[in-house]
Amino acid sequence: MQRYNVDLIDAINAEGVKKATSANNYFSILTNTGNAYIIGSTKGTTKKLTIDNGIDMLTSESSSIIQTEEDKACLIEDSGKISCSDIQGDIKSLVELKYDYKGNYALLTDQGNLYRWGKLAKAQGELVSQNVENIIANDSAFAFLRLDGTVGAWGSRTQGGEFIYDYYSFEQTYFKASKKCVPVKNNESDYDSSDIYDPNYEPAYDLICGRGYEQVSIPAYYSPEKKHSEHKLDTELTNVKKIVGASGSFAALTLDGDVITWGTIFSGGNIYSDKVNHANELTNIVDIKTNTNGYSTIRQDGDITSWQGIWDIAAEIQFGEYIKYYYYDQNRPSHVGFSDAFIKASPDSVTSFTSNEGAYLLTEKAKRESSPHFILNSWGFKELGAGLTNIKLPGKVDKVFPHKTGFTIYTDQGHIYNIDVPNEIAVLKKVETTI
Repeated sequence: MQRYNVDLIDAINAEGVKKATSANNYFSILTNTGNAYIIGSTKGTTKKLTIDNGIDMLTSESSSIIQTEEDKACLIEDSGKISCSDIQGDIKSLVELKYDYKGNYALLTDQGNLYRWGKLAKAQGELVSQNVENIIANDSAFAFLRLDGTVGAWGSRTQGGEFIYDYYSFEQTYFKASKKCVPVKNNESDYDSSDIYDPNYEPAYDLICGRGYEQVSIPAYYSPEKKHSEHKLDTELTNVKKIVGASGSFAALTLDGDVITWGTIFSGGNIYSDKVNHANELTNIVDIKTNTNGYSTIRQDGDITSWQGIWDIAAEIQFGEYIKYYYYDQNRPSHVGFSDAFIKASPDSVTSFTSNEGAYLLTEKAKRESSPHFILNSWGFKELGAGLTNIKLPGKVDKVFPHKTGFTIYTDQGHIYNIDVPNEIAVLKKVETTI
C-alpha cells in the first residue's frame, strides 16, 4: 500500500469515523471532525475531499453527496467533480440515472424539497419541487410522489420522463422473392488460407455484387413487421400512495387500489392496449413491486398478476437478415424461464413482499399451526431465485434481503435461510451459524 494511502487511513482513524457508505467503485467516509474521504481501488481515487464541516452523507451507485453545517449539499461525481448548492432540510435520499443518462442526480430532503444535478437540470442543485414524499429513478428517468398524492417526472420522454406509454403491434408482412449479395464462403475442403498470399490469387467476381461477393436467392416469406404508436395517459395521476420503477417505465398505486403505468411497453409501461390489456386485472390492488423487467401485484382477493408487456427475447439469422422475435405476456414461451405465481395470497397474512432484479418473494403467516410458521413462495425468472412454491418454515420472518441470484431470510428464532440458484434451479438452504 502506498505511503500516501496509509497516511490517509491513519488520519481517518485519528479523526474517528462518523459514517461510511459504499458506491460501486469506492467507499465514502465522513469523520467526526467533518472531513470527507474517498477510498477507491484505482490510482488517484483515494483522497481527502475539499469539503469542510460535513454533518451527513449519502451514496448512490456511483456518486456521493455530503451535507455541510452551512446547509449546502456537495455532490461528488465518480469523475471526481464536486458541485455544492444551498438546500433546505437534511438530506434524505439520493438517486441517479444510468447508461445514456448517467450523470443526472436527484436529492430529496426531509423537508420535502427536491433538487437535481446534471444535464437535465437548468442549474446544478436546481429546486424541482416542494412537498415531495418520495423520489425514485429507473435507468433513464425520475419520478416523484408529492404529499398531496400527485406525481411528477422528468428524463427520457419514452422511458417514463413524460406521462406517455407506447405500443407495438406486429403485422405479418409478405416479402417477395429476392436476391442478395453476401460474402463468398470458401469451401473448407478446397480452401487453403495461403492462397491469399499468391500474387495471382483473385477472389471470386460477381457481375452484380462485385469481387468477393455472390448472389443468393431469398424465397418469398412472411415476417412480422413492428408498428409503433405513442399514447398520452388518459388517467390523471392523483390520489397516489406508492410509485415504483422498472428499467424503462413507472407504475403508480392509488389509494383506491388502481394501478397506472407509463413508459415503454418492453418493461411494463403499457397495461392498456389490446393483447397486453392488464388494466382490468389491476383493481383493488394492495401492493406492487418491480423486478426491473416488469411488475407484480397482489390484489385484495389474493390474486397475483405479473406483467412485462412485450418480450424481446430471441433472434436468428435468416438469409443474412437479423430477425427478432417478440412475444406478448400471454404467449410468452416457456424457454425464457419465467415462472408465474400460481398461488392465492392472503393479504392480511403477508409478512414480506420483495423482489430482486428478476424474481419476487412472498412470505405469509401459516394458519392453523400450534407454533409460529410461515409460508414462502417465489416467482419470476428462475435463474434469479423463482420457482419455490408453498414452502413451510418455522418461526416468524424478521428481515428479507434480496441479492443478485436470490434472497436471504432472517427469522425471529435466529435462523437464516438462503435462496440461490446453483444449477438453474432455485434451492432453499438453511445457513448453519455458530456463535
